[in-house]
Amino acid sequence: MRKKISVKDLLKGMFLDGFDASWFNTPFIKHHFMIDSDSLIEKIRESGITHVFIDTDKGLDAASAAKKPAANPAMEKPADEAKSKVHELVESEPRRQVDVAPPAEIPDITPPCGDDEESFKAFARRKDQYLQIERAGLIVGSYVDFILFIKNGMDIKLLLGAKKEGKKKDVLITDEVLKTSGEILINRDDTDRYKVYLNDAVKQMAATMNAQQSKNFLVKETTKMLMKELMENPRSGEKMKESEKAVEDIIDSIINSKGVVSNLITINKHDYYTYTHCVNVSVFSVGTAMALGIKSDAELFAIGVGGLLHDIGKSTIPPEILSKHPDRLNTFETTILKEHVVEGVNLVKLFKGIPEDAMYPLREHHERLSGSGYPFGIKGDKMHISGKIAAVVNLYDTLTTSRPNYRAMTPFETLTHMRSLSDDYDQDIFKEFVNLLGKSL
Repeated sequence: MRKKISVKDLLKGMFLDGFDASWFNTPFIKHHFMIDSDSLIEKIRESGITHVFIDTDKGLDAASAAKKPAANPAMEKPADEAKSKVHELVESEPRRQVDVAPPAEIPDITPPCGDDEESFKAFARRKDQYLQIERAGLIVGSYVDFILFIKNGMDIKLLLGAKKEGKKKDVLITDEVLKTSGEILINRDDTDRYKVYLNDAVKQMAATMNAQQSKNFLVKETTKMLMKELMENPRSGEKMKESEKAVEDIIDSIINSKGVVSNLITINKHDYYTYTHCVNVSVFSVGTAMALGIKSDAELFAIGVGGLLHDIGKSTIPPEILSKHPDRLNTFETTILKEHVVEGVNLVKLFKGIPEDAMYPLREHHERLSGSGYPFGIKGDKMHISGKIAAVVNLYDTLTTSRPNYRAMTPFETLTHMRSLSDDYDQDIFKEFVNLLGKSL
């Protein structure tokens, strides 16, 4: 039985069945879980919430708690503890649906800092001047001729600086450098130097990766750099042509990896970078399409190109809007952000040679089967299959990406939530996507 009680009456062993508050006004990712510790009770009380709902069929009742000497040990485990692998989402019994859909990303339970609008704008603009690189591409004992920076939250600091005497490869990469916590960045002006270094570094990766894995890593990093350049110059015919070649490389890599996308995707995303997101969506889209049985080279190419270019319209949006958590955008900023879909379609239409079917992921990656998406409110079978694929993988990659002061959902939390959205996202596509992740993560 569902019962409303004061947070003052919460006890270990109770099953929380919702808060008497909007999802957006609570600091919790889930609203249905076993209360298994005193610290969790304190966190609920400190959140400012005054009343909650409990399910007395799944846990203790406030009235009878005093009569029970101890909670059932089976109740002591968190509801999701027994299921830790993403592929179990497909094989297990359906879970209870989330009663309120969360926003595009999930706020952290830690209080936000640096809320000053001007400070945040300055950070977003500064971040835009860098390129985020994978530390796996930096080889201990090698030398670099570019500067490395370390980013933690909104703090960007010098990590390793190259000398200025004109010498090349004069700064040593050490274990201490690579153990530094945070994301590694380089100046975007050093992109060409990093490309040269990366090609040499991949040859040395044999100790930790096989030949195909190192090739996949090179494809991913190279495509990220290309997308960064394309986002900064979206009317470049040269870069647009290079994006087509990048998709061919992505398709070849997935085929040669037998449908596995390991080392082609960026997993630990501590901040939002449009160029990284675009690469992930392209890779996930092609991999999911293959899992669905799509074998036509032309279809896979169109799906890959559409995924890679799906957010090209964001090149017209100020970085301070892109860097914000969607829940912090005002009405005007939200309107601007949503315009990226149409802007992207209009940009890509300027180029000859882009397959017409590649436009579907651009148009439909924010549409939903229920018709509640944007910008066109397309429903059900009116959506193209590549648009449906893009909608699924775009949501997943967005939900699993953190931003300053906001933590991402884990892959398992994200997939659990997405499975509850059967009215909005194609479940056959979702199932194959989950299987793809199960093989790749």
